[in-house]
Amino acid sequence: MIDSDEFFLTITSFMNLSFRNTLVCTLIFTASALTSRASFFDKLESALATTNPPAVTSTAPAASGPSAATLASLTPEELTSSVKELLTSGMSSALSSLGQPGGFATNAAATIPLPGKLQAMAEALNLSGHGASVSNFLASLNQAAAGVVPAAVPAITDSIQNLTVTNASSILAGPDDAATEYFRRTSETNLYTKLYPVVQQSTEKAGVTAQYKQLLAQYQAVNKLGSLFGSKNTVNFPTQDVDAFVTQKTLDGMFNTAANEERNIRTNSVGRSALLQKVFASVPH
Repeated sequence: MIDSDEFFLTITSFMNLSFRNTLVCTLIFTASALTSRASFFDKLESALATTNPPAVTSTAPAASGPSAATLASLTPEELTSSVKELLTSGMSSALSSLGQPGGFATNAAATIPLPGKLQAMAEALNLSGHGASVSNFLASLNQAAAGVVPAAVPAITDSIQNLTVTNASSILAGPDDAATEYFRRTSETNLYTKLYPVVQQSTEKAGVTAQYKQLLAQYQAVNKLGSLFGSKNTVNFPTQDVDAFVTQKTLDGMFNTAANEERNIRTNSVGRSALLQKVFASVPH
């Protein structure tokens, strides 16, 4: 008669042997399946590479400037005047659209985003049910930028009129936003200084400061709750930094929108001044 302990050991040994065999079979099957799958995808990739070679695309930029013959036919005064007219048309169109209600918020080239330093705060507030406050703050930033436009018009007009244009031929023959970029490089610092005080008034009028204070208060409440679980973050972004941020982003929006308009003028000068039509008549439409 088999002892109970002996019986238990016999059964256990059998089960261990059975388990090992099952495990080995499973591993062999899995390895085989993975090898087959890898082989299948290798063959598929090879077939696709053979039957569908990569398309060859041209990276040459489209012409956006007047021909050499056109530039040679222009006097130095015409060259300088054409750059200034190009800037005046581009900036006038940009300011006209951006100064409308929602002008910044609805323009992808000008929309003012949330400052990078406030992203973590915004995510926490969105998760805690304060998303509306974040949206209201964003709306106030863009509203403040639109409110700056009327004061920006004379400042930008004066800057263009007083602009010293060097290498006008190179600007006209350059990239499709060359005039705007030249104006930006030579005038942005001065324009920032002029517009910053206007932005401070506009942010106050648009309620940016009040909205921001509300965000901070809500975030502090969320932070107190988070500190109970060992999670606490602080925000170091004073209100004067908000004004500086809006000033820079307002200028960015103006220049970006003007650059888009410059591209339009270069490729379609119909309806523009006689000088601009003469300069860009040779540009393919």
